[in-house]
Amino acid sequence: MKKHDGFNPQATFDGYFQQVAQQQGKGVGGLETVDFQVGVLFHGQSLERQKELLMCLVDNKEHTELMAEQLVEAFFKQDLVGVKAVMDEKEQTKCDSTPEEEDALIYNRNANWAKLMPQIMADKATFFAVGAGHLPGEKGVLQLLKNAGYMIEGVK
Repeated sequence: MKKHDGFNPQATFDGYFQQVAQQQGKGVGGLETVDFQVGVLFHGQSLERQKELLMCLVDNKEHTELMAEQLVEAFFKQDLVGVKAVMDEKEQTKCDSTPEEEDALIYNRNANWAKLMPQIMADKATFFAVGAGHLPGEKGVLQLLKNAGYMIEGVK
């Protein structure tokens, strides 16, 4: 990301949208608690597995950077097929996410969000910010909402 002029890792999309909403006097909420996210990220795997995945990042810096670049490029092109392809890429090594890890990090959370969103949207017009990896695919938030009868369209 350092290759991109003006990139600030502290300035996330969700942080930006929260700030704008607060400036406009709009409510800001979350689909998950911080405690839940910490549980998913740090308590859902053994310390040994966490160490293994960290070393995968260290030992495969160039590949990790390439995947990040491809993900960002696909995201800004609104290419959900491309986002999914990057997310699904496997190296056939211990560095690959297991199906259980993908369920915990992405798909179970998507399913939960898709259950929560209709109730939140019923009260008022709502903007949701989620990570790009949560959007595409049959178990992505967009498809789950389509399956629930919502019309989904990209905004440019």
